[in-house]
Amino acid sequence: NCNLSASNSGSNEVIYDDYTSHFTVNNNHISGGYFGINIFSAGNSTAYSNGVYTNNRLVNYSYSAWYSFSTNLNNYTRNIIDSPATGGSYGFVSLYEDGANYNSNQVIAPGLYYPIVVEYANYYSSSAIFTVENNFFSNFQDYTYFYLYYCSNVLIAHNTMYGSAYNPALYMAI
Repeated sequence: NCNLSASNSGSNEVIYDDYTSHFTVNNNHISGGYFGINIFSAGNSTAYSNGVYTNNRLVNYSYSAWYSFSTNLNNYTRNIIDSPATGGSYGFVSLYEDGANYNSNQVIAPGLYYPIVVEYANYYSSSAIFTVENNFFSNFQDYTYFYLYYCSNVLIAHNTMYGSAYNPALYMAI
């Protein structure tokens, strides 16, 4: 139950999760940063895995509310992303993430390029299921609501995408 903040200029982050195991971020108001939360880990590692990010609200970030790179078995549940500092930013960005679970999140920030970008899901290990379910995505500036690129063993179910897109709501290049 903390209010965490940083400047949204430069290349800083409010939370930098670097090679942790069972790291929990719960019930926080996170404001600012180039990244609101930046998670960096080692792909296909059991030593650095199982982060839990629940009931957080991310606002006033300049590039990406959430940036996860090469993480393992993280859970993102009931988080709210809204009010970026500028247009042209991203909600969730997931790169080379294995076995993640995105469940019951709301990405309602106006002016986003993409509410969620998932590239190379399960790149290091396709044995775990990468899950995106029961989320609400709305308000974007351009492109699509949900972008998947070269992913394997992905479950997408019961998500709501709201708005007037001139491009598809879901883009997949698998």
